[in-house]
Amino acid sequence: MKSAIIQRPPAWRLPAALLALFLAVSFTHCGVLLKEGNKSGANQRIGALLLQILGGGCTIGSRGFRIDGEISCQSGIASGTGFLSAFSDSPDVLSVELTFQLEEGGELELIGGAAPPPAGENTARGHGFFIRNNLAQGFGPEHPGLISIGSAGTDVQTWCLEIHTPEPDVHLIADPAPCPSELKSAATAAYESESDLGGAGLGNGPRQGLAWGFRLNGAAILNANFNIEERFGE
Repeated sequence: MKSAIIQRPPAWRLPAALLALFLAVSFTHCGVLLKEGNKSGANQRIGALLLQILGGGCTIGSRGFRIDGEISCQSGIASGTGFLSAFSDSPDVLSVELTFQLEEGGELELIGGAAPPPAGENTARGHGFFIRNNLAQGFGPEHPGLISIGSAGTDVQTWCLEIHTPEPDVHLIADPAPCPSELKSAATAAYESESDLGGAGLGNGPRQGLAWGFRLNGAAILNANFNIEERFGE
Protein backbone atom coordinates (compact mmCIF):
# COMPACT_ATOMS: atom_id res chain seq x y z
CA MET A 1 0.00 0.00 0.00
CA LYS A 2 1.40 3.39 -0.94
CA SER A 3 0.47 6.68 0.62
CA ALA A 4 0.59 9.37 -2.00
CA ILE A 5 0.42 13.13 -1.80
CA ILE A 6 1.54 15.29 -4.67
CA GLN A 7 3.69 18.25 -3.70
CA ARG A 8 4.37 19.84 -7.07
CA PRO A 9 3.42 23.53 -7.13
CA PRO A 10 0.50 24.48 -9.38
CA ALA A 11 0.92 26.54 -12.53
CA TRP A 12 -0.55 29.92 -11.58
CA ARG A 13 -1.80 32.37 -14.15
CA LEU A 14 -2.97 35.52 -12.39
CA PRO A 15 -4.97 38.43 -13.71
CA ALA A 16 -3.47 41.68 -12.40
CA ALA A 17 -6.46 42.43 -10.14
CA LEU A 18 -6.31 39.01 -8.50
CA LEU A 19 -2.56 39.30 -8.05
CA ALA A 20 -2.99 42.64 -6.28
CA LEU A 21 -5.68 41.20 -4.03
CA PHE A 22 -3.54 38.18 -3.20
CA LEU A 23 -0.51 40.31 -2.32
CA ALA A 24 -2.58 42.63 -0.15
CA VAL A 25 -4.03 39.79 1.87
CA SER A 26 -0.74 37.91 2.05
CA PHE A 27 1.25 40.82 3.43
CA THR A 28 -1.40 41.81 5.98
CA HIS A 29 -1.98 38.22 7.13
CA CYS A 30 1.55 36.83 7.19
CA GLY A 31 1.33 33.07 7.47
CA VAL A 32 -2.46 33.00 7.78
CA LEU A 33 -3.15 31.45 4.40
CA LEU A 34 -0.81 28.51 4.75
CA LYS A 35 -0.55 27.82 8.47
CA GLU A 36 -2.94 25.64 10.41
CA GLY A 37 -1.85 27.24 13.67
CA ASN A 38 -4.13 30.24 13.09
CA LYS A 39 -7.59 29.09 14.19
CA SER A 40 -9.64 31.96 12.77
CA GLY A 41 -12.44 30.51 10.67
CA ALA A 42 -12.69 33.70 8.62
CA ASN A 43 -8.98 33.64 7.76
CA GLN A 44 -9.15 29.95 6.81
CA ARG A 45 -12.07 30.62 4.47
CA ILE A 46 -10.35 33.65 2.90
CA GLY A 47 -7.16 31.65 2.40
CA ALA A 48 -8.97 28.67 0.91
CA LEU A 49 -10.95 30.88 -1.46
CA LEU A 50 -7.88 32.75 -2.69
CA LEU A 51 -5.91 29.55 -3.12
CA GLN A 52 -8.70 28.01 -5.16
CA ILE A 53 -8.95 31.11 -7.37
CA LEU A 54 -5.21 31.49 -7.80
CA GLY A 55 -4.13 27.88 -8.01
CA GLY A 56 -7.09 26.09 -9.55
CA GLY A 57 -7.33 24.07 -6.37
CA CYS A 58 -10.13 22.62 -4.30
CA THR A 59 -11.79 23.91 -1.13
CA ILE A 60 -13.28 21.34 1.25
CA GLY A 61 -14.53 22.35 4.68
CA SER A 62 -12.72 25.72 4.47
CA ARG A 63 -9.37 24.02 3.76
CA GLY A 64 -7.54 24.53 0.48
CA PHE A 65 -6.03 21.65 -1.50
CA ARG A 66 -3.95 21.33 -4.62
CA ILE A 67 -5.37 18.84 -7.14
CA ASP A 68 -3.35 16.27 -9.01
CA GLY A 69 -5.17 13.71 -11.12
CA GLU A 70 -8.69 13.28 -12.42
CA ILE A 71 -10.59 14.92 -9.57
CA SER A 72 -13.65 17.11 -9.96
CA CYS A 73 -14.16 19.69 -7.21
CA GLN A 74 -17.35 21.77 -7.05
CA SER A 75 -19.18 23.37 -4.13
CA GLY A 76 -17.00 21.66 -1.55
CA ILE A 77 -17.41 18.17 -3.04
CA ALA A 78 -14.43 16.33 -4.53
CA SER A 79 -14.75 13.12 -6.52
CA GLY A 80 -12.74 10.97 -8.88
CA THR A 81 -9.22 9.54 -8.76
CA GLY A 82 -6.12 11.44 -7.76
CA PHE A 83 -4.58 13.39 -4.91
CA LEU A 84 -5.58 16.39 -2.80
CA SER A 85 -2.51 17.91 -1.16
CA ALA A 86 -3.26 20.49 1.55
CA PHE A 87 -1.78 23.97 1.25
CA SER A 88 -1.59 24.28 5.05
CA ASP A 89 0.80 22.41 7.34
CA SER A 90 -0.46 19.27 9.05
CA PRO A 91 -1.82 20.39 12.45
CA ASP A 92 -0.72 18.74 15.68
CA VAL A 93 -4.22 17.29 15.95
CA LEU A 94 -5.85 16.55 12.60
CA SER A 95 -9.48 15.89 13.55
CA VAL A 96 -12.17 15.64 10.89
CA GLU A 97 -15.74 14.48 10.60
CA LEU A 98 -15.62 13.13 7.05
CA THR A 99 -18.65 12.33 4.90
CA PHE A 100 -17.72 10.23 1.87
CA GLN A 101 -18.86 7.57 -0.57
CA LEU A 102 -16.93 4.87 -2.39
CA GLU A 103 -17.69 3.27 -5.71
CA GLU A 104 -17.46 -0.51 -5.91
CA GLY A 105 -13.74 -1.16 -5.62
CA GLY A 106 -13.13 2.43 -4.51
CA GLU A 107 -10.52 3.64 -2.03
CA LEU A 108 -10.05 6.71 0.16
CA GLU A 109 -7.01 7.63 2.21
CA LEU A 110 -6.35 10.39 4.75
CA ILE A 111 -2.69 10.95 5.60
CA GLY A 112 -1.20 13.41 8.08
CA GLY A 113 2.20 14.30 9.49
CA ALA A 114 3.79 13.11 6.27
CA ALA A 115 7.17 13.74 4.69
CA PRO A 116 6.98 15.31 1.21
CA PRO A 117 7.83 12.82 -1.53
CA PRO A 118 11.41 12.66 -2.82
CA ALA A 119 12.15 14.41 -6.11
CA GLY A 120 10.65 12.54 -9.02
CA GLU A 121 8.28 10.50 -6.85
CA ASN A 122 4.65 10.93 -5.80
CA THR A 123 4.57 8.93 -2.58
CA ALA A 124 4.77 10.35 0.93
CA ARG A 125 5.49 8.58 4.22
CA GLY A 126 3.10 9.38 7.01
CA HIS A 127 0.28 8.18 9.22
CA GLY A 128 -3.40 7.88 8.52
CA PHE A 129 -6.34 5.77 7.42
CA PHE A 130 -6.95 3.60 4.37
CA ILE A 131 -10.63 2.93 3.60
CA ARG A 132 -12.02 0.37 1.13
CA ASN A 133 -15.48 -1.10 0.57
CA ASN A 134 -14.80 -4.09 2.78
CA LEU A 135 -11.92 -2.94 4.99
CA ALA A 136 -10.59 0.16 6.72
CA GLN A 137 -7.33 0.35 8.65
CA GLY A 138 -5.00 2.77 10.34
CA PHE A 139 -1.41 2.78 9.16
CA GLY A 140 2.03 4.17 9.92
CA PRO A 141 5.29 4.28 7.96
CA GLU A 142 6.47 0.95 9.32
CA HIS A 143 3.30 -1.13 8.98
CA PRO A 144 0.10 -1.24 6.88
CA GLY A 145 -2.24 -1.59 9.85
CA LEU A 146 -3.47 -4.81 11.37
CA ILE A 147 -6.78 -4.00 13.07
CA SER A 148 -9.88 -3.33 10.99
CA ILE A 149 -11.88 -0.18 11.75
CA GLY A 150 -14.92 -1.41 9.84
CA SER A 151 -16.16 -1.42 6.25
CA ALA A 152 -17.51 1.42 4.15
CA GLY A 153 -19.51 -0.42 1.47
CA THR A 154 -20.92 1.84 -1.24
CA ASP A 155 -23.38 3.85 0.86
CA VAL A 156 -22.72 7.38 2.11
CA GLN A 157 -20.65 7.23 5.30
CA THR A 158 -19.78 9.75 8.01
CA TRP A 159 -16.74 8.86 10.10
CA CYS A 160 -14.68 10.65 12.75
CA LEU A 161 -10.93 10.42 12.09
CA GLU A 162 -8.11 11.82 14.23
CA ILE A 163 -4.33 11.88 13.86
CA HIS A 164 -2.42 13.19 16.92
CA THR A 165 1.09 13.88 15.61
CA PRO A 166 3.10 15.50 18.47
CA GLU A 167 3.37 12.25 20.42
CA PRO A 168 6.56 10.15 20.01
CA ASP A 169 4.31 7.39 18.69
CA VAL A 170 1.64 9.05 16.52
CA HIS A 171 -1.83 8.36 17.93
CA LEU A 172 -4.54 7.29 15.46
CA ILE A 173 -8.22 7.21 16.43
CA ALA A 174 -11.19 6.40 14.21
CA ASP A 175 -14.88 5.78 14.68
CA PRO A 176 -17.35 4.93 11.86
CA ALA A 177 -19.79 7.52 13.22
CA PRO A 178 -20.06 11.33 13.45
CA CYS A 179 -17.62 12.99 15.85
CA PRO A 180 -18.88 13.38 19.41
CA SER A 181 -19.97 16.87 20.42
CA GLU A 182 -17.73 16.80 23.51
CA LEU A 183 -14.42 15.18 24.40
CA LYS A 184 -14.59 11.42 24.87
CA SER A 185 -12.06 8.77 25.78
CA ALA A 186 -10.20 7.29 22.82
CA ALA A 187 -11.02 3.88 24.26
CA THR A 188 -14.67 4.41 23.24
CA ALA A 189 -13.78 4.68 19.54
CA ALA A 190 -13.85 1.69 17.21
CA TYR A 191 -10.11 1.98 16.51
CA GLU A 192 -7.28 3.35 18.62
CA SER A 193 -3.73 2.63 17.56
CA GLU A 194 -2.18 2.69 21.02
CA SER A 195 -4.35 -0.16 22.24
CA ASP A 196 -4.89 -2.07 19.00
CA LEU A 197 -1.27 -2.02 17.88
CA GLY A 198 0.33 -2.00 21.32
CA GLY A 199 -0.89 -5.52 21.98
CA ALA A 200 0.80 -6.69 18.79
CA GLY A 201 4.11 -5.14 19.83
CA LEU A 202 3.98 -2.55 17.07
CA GLY A 203 4.05 1.23 17.11
CA ASN A 204 3.27 3.95 14.62
CA GLY A 205 6.55 5.80 15.04
CA PRO A 206 7.02 9.59 15.10
CA ARG A 207 5.67 12.23 12.75
CA GLN A 208 7.47 12.24 9.40
CA GLY A 209 6.77 15.83 8.33
CA LEU A 210 4.06 18.46 7.88
CA ALA A 211 2.37 17.37 4.65
CA TRP A 212 -1.21 16.08 4.70
CA GLY A 213 -4.10 15.42 2.37
CA PHE A 214 -6.30 12.81 0.71
CA ARG A 215 -5.92 10.14 -1.93
CA LEU A 216 -9.05 9.20 -3.88
CA ASN A 217 -9.61 6.26 -6.17
CA GLY A 218 -13.22 5.99 -7.27
CA ALA A 219 -14.26 7.98 -4.21
CA ALA A 220 -16.12 11.16 -3.32
CA ILE A 221 -15.61 13.47 -0.34
CA LEU A 222 -19.04 14.99 0.23
CA ASN A 223 -18.26 17.05 3.31
CA ALA A 224 -15.50 17.60 5.85
CA ASN A 225 -15.92 19.33 9.19
CA PHE A 226 -12.47 20.04 10.63
CA ASN A 227 -12.52 20.22 14.42
CA ILE A 228 -10.41 22.88 16.10
CA GLU A 229 -9.73 20.55 19.03
CA GLU A 230 -9.52 16.80 19.43
CA ARG A 231 -12.73 14.87 20.04
CA PHE A 232 -10.99 11.85 21.53
CA GLY A 233 -8.50 12.10 24.38
CA GLU A 234 -6.64 9.76 26.72
